[in-house]
Amino acid sequence: MPDCFGFGWALPSIASHANLMGFTTQKLAWGSAYGVPFDIGRWRGVDGNEIYASVNPHDYYFTLKKLRDWDFVQNKLKENEKYDLDMTYIFHGIGDRGGAPKEESVKFVEKEISKNNSNDIEVLASSADRIYHDIDENFTPEQKAKLPVWNNELVMKDHAVGGYTSRAVGKRWNRRCQELADIAERASVTASYLGIKEYNKSAIDVAWKRFIAHQFHDDIPGTSCQRVYKRSWNDYAVSMNQFANELEASASALALNMKTDFCKGTPIMVYNPIESQRQQTVTARLSGIGNKNVRVFDDDGNEIKSQVINRTNTYTEILFIADVKSLGTRIYDARVSDIPCDAESAVSISKNRMENQKYIVTLNPNGDIESIIDKEQNNFQILKEPVSLGLLKYNGSRVWPAWEMDYNENKNAADRIPVKSKMQIIENGHAVSHSRLHSVTKRVPSQTLLHFRTAENV
Repeated sequence: MPDCFGFGWALPSIASHANLMGFTTQKLAWGSAYGVPFDIGRWRGVDGNEIYASVNPHDYYFTLKKLRDWDFVQNKLKENEKYDLDMTYIFHGIGDRGGAPKEESVKFVEKEISKNNSNDIEVLASSADRIYHDIDENFTPEQKAKLPVWNNELVMKDHAVGGYTSRAVGKRWNRRCQELADIAERASVTASYLGIKEYNKSAIDVAWKRFIAHQFHDDIPGTSCQRVYKRSWNDYAVSMNQFANELEASASALALNMKTDFCKGTPIMVYNPIESQRQQTVTARLSGIGNKNVRVFDDDGNEIKSQVINRTNTYTEILFIADVKSLGTRIYDARVSDIPCDAESAVSISKNRMENQKYIVTLNPNGDIESIIDKEQNNFQILKEPVSLGLLKYNGSRVWPAWEMDYNENKNAADRIPVKSKMQIIENGHAVSHSRLHSVTKRVPSQTLLHFRTAENV
């Protein structure tokens, strides 16, 4: 992995499950948040699975002019002796923009190889993965166990601090494409298996390939020029719409075949596309309601926490708490009523306090989040100190001002703390509560929105 701005802790776990053997990057030398943990060792993922890793192979566009007598190589060999490791690993060539090593670099390596018979250090020209095969096939279990282990993420300070958030809408839409692709795929396979809708392979394939084409550097990191995003963001939008169309078509086919004879009002099908049971808020738009209330019941006749959240001339929008099994569907019954929802609710709100069955959140007079108590953990206080939103004067990067942020400067304390001007409750219902805090600094007005959408989340 050449020009990447850090590596998440899930990567070795994913690589291990994909039967990959090793991981190599030189990027940590550009400013790792934790330094370079070792030369060659094992990287352990969040689930305990490991892969071999070489994380100090020098630069990726580099012409070799010295090797055996190079202090960088000598220091690595000396360090590796602690782990009974008698080898190290060096890059040469152009790994960022593509291209083989320069001719003079290749000639130098060949010259060094010719000296192997008369030198204690053997030089090999090999593929990037050979070292992992050598370790895996030739090392004893005791030798492998002695290799150093890194049990954390490998994030960057310099490029990464800005790159993680630069062109954030592209990152958001890329993730949304991934989610919609997965959801549409599951719904399409289900409908096809039941024989109620043909699987639209060509549409899903085209939408998938269109958006994954942008999962490379410098596109998705947000470090490219502006004109790149005119195309990539358009592609994201087109693919999202295609996936959504396939999802709607497949889910509609499923809905037409659901049992709804128990409903006294309007049947609403809720589809849960994830691999665990899910309890979450659902919104639906109903026509012909007028100014009346709507109450929602499940397939056992139990009333579900619900509320009306919006009315227009053409529809009434409701919100209710759905509980659907993994990869399942469930029918709910929305009934017009003269009275609102009467189901018991743990959600409550006052001027400076919000509560549901799991959390109690309290604001101080300045509007800062002063306290978050976890009721299910013996009223455990989650916060060590109040959470406040602050602003700091940031000079930025002169080299890459569009996306680079300076790590050390970004750690500075805020020099402006907003002062509360008004706190407002904007919604108080059986399923959802909102409050909005209007605050202002000397120059910048801001709003903070606190929102309880489900029974256990804030």
